[in-house]
Amino acid sequence: MNNILLIIIPIVMLYTLYLIFFFLDIKNHEVKYFSKIIWFIVCLISVPLGGIFYFFIGRK
Repeated sequence: MNNILLIIIPIVMLYTLYLIFFFLDIKNHEVKYFSKIIWFIVCLISVPLGGIFYFFIGRK
């Protein structure tokens, strides 16, 4: 059980930091093609491709 937690906890922390970073970036910058909520959902669902698409396509 402890071995599983040692693997899961860092993954959950990285995922949380990823979402916080993209939430703040989407909130503070202009976006194109979709609304800010849609871009956040894309980043939320498709890790890490959603973030890559946002940086190359969705960010002004």
